[in-house]
Amino acid sequence: MQGRTGPDHASRYAADTHDIESFAHAEQQLARLRTPVFMAASDPHARLYVASFDGTGNDREQPGPRTNPALIYNQIQADPMAHPRVQGGYIAGPGTQAHAPERWNDLKSGITYQARLEEMYLVFCRQAWRWIRDNPEATIGLVNVGFSRGGEEAAGFARLVDERGIRDPTNVRIHRNRDQLITRIDYDPTLPFLRAPGSVAQAELLFDPVGTGEPWKRDRRPPPRVLTGLQIYAEDERRDLFKPSHILAPGLSSDARFLGVVVGGAHSNIGGGNVEDGLSRRSLNLGIDFLNSLSNTPFLEKVHLRPDLDVVVRTAEYLPIYNDRAYRAKERAGVPEDHRRAGIECIAGSLRRCDADGRSPAPVDRVLNAAFPRRDVPIGRVPPTPDKFLDRPPAQQRDDLQPVAPPRGLLHRIIAPGVGAIEDIKEKLLSQAEAGVRSLDASLGRDYDASSERMAASLARLAKAEGFDRIDAVMLGRPTETVRAGEHVFVVQGRFPDATNRVAHMKTQDAIATPVEHSMRQMEQLDASRHALAGVPGQTQGPPLAHRLRA
Repeated sequence: MQGRTGPDHASRYAADTHDIESFAHAEQQLARLRTPVFMAASDPHARLYVASFDGTGNDREQPGPRTNPALIYNQIQADPMAHPRVQGGYIAGPGTQAHAPERWNDLKSGITYQARLEEMYLVFCRQAWRWIRDNPEATIGLVNVGFSRGGEEAAGFARLVDERGIRDPTNVRIHRNRDQLITRIDYDPTLPFLRAPGSVAQAELLFDPVGTGEPWKRDRRPPPRVLTGLQIYAEDERRDLFKPSHILAPGLSSDARFLGVVVGGAHSNIGGGNVEDGLSRRSLNLGIDFLNSLSNTPFLEKVHLRPDLDVVVRTAEYLPIYNDRAYRAKERAGVPEDHRRAGIECIAGSLRRCDADGRSPAPVDRVLNAAFPRRDVPIGRVPPTPDKFLDRPPAQQRDDLQPVAPPRGLLHRIIAPGVGAIEDIKEKLLSQAEAGVRSLDASLGRDYDASSERMAASLARLAKAEGFDRIDAVMLGRPTETVRAGEHVFVVQGRFPDATNRVAHMKTQDAIATPVEHSMRQMEQLDASRHALAGVPGQTQGPPLAHRLRA
């Protein structure tokens, strides 16, 4: 059966007329958006910084196709002298670390959200410092670009810069972990701000932001100094786990400041990174028109189209753990295509907070907004498709694609409903073990440290091995005739000493001595019967799997 798999590790079908026309419609909407000109040709002091955050599992330094944030950064860096007043920064996506335990945890939950914001803030401050050193009157505009979890990071970075301003990085102290991610950073409090909090004009370009895990806990609402923004939504992303955050809601905002457009394609068809990149090229061109509108002089080149690669990838086939039941239910009910995908409207840092304030951008800073002239977004010319591709049939005429999705395999039908629950329990046990050890440390008058972290991981592994659903208490054993006080450490599920509770214990010294990585590997092995079937081994990451796990 043709089309069952392809170069992007899933079956795919040709984008139809509706999909292609959705990009033309989005372009028409974009042309009516009035954006501020951050970098006017007549202003020698204007500077523009483009901060690009990549999606989960994506790293421009690794082999394979690049995502749209990476392509934007690469263009800016390719010829720095072509537009010397424009500079950029790039941060690889979550789950790109070298060490397996940290990588898998990050792939699952995006736990390095803050570390990646801190890294971008440092490189941004360093570039701002150089600009201001050379031109004390420099005015610095900031554009935050991101895909998937990187889109959530871009939105969070806008808030971070708004709250902090631009710090002087000349005497900074940095602490990093073994993957070289920032764990702590201290800026010299005696040095003045390069630019005060709440003074930097910003914009956002978000390619289908999805915030599963840690990003959902963070406030991503655009602050008052974000003067404009464009969000591109994937109409054909079916995975239930990949709900887009409505950071910039679909349509034109009530103050005409933001635009959200819905276009044909699945998640990676919008953010890029596929071999068959026809649709992501169209999405990239929308983003480039938006970015170029922030300067009188365009600083990015649009890319030529590849009609032969205009395909939609069935991303729900990437792994058996992915489910699309909710999407299919709406499909059967006849819900219009552009309304089948559920979204996350609560963007204030809590999924429970969904009042109007928790869903909405902050009102614009009128004084800062008035400092920049606005204009309609100019739609740039698309380069012609090279001759060597013109003789290839468009995707709708290809015979190697599959208009109808192949039957869902047995593994997919068995695994998808249960794996999400397994992962949730493991994450909960880790969190509860840490809370219990912190409480124990506090009762003993000691700080939570590396040995505490090892104990927490050991106890989470113990609870998982014993089949616990939760950890309600962590305590040290009392002395007996044969055992010293504190020789054993206990985890408890339920009320202690209720007879219905569950208790497990291990030697305290073993809990403290066992490396975190070892406990994490054992927890992965406890799930091996399902994770191995799902194709998610705990210690390897070949290119095909990295592709399937990525954003």
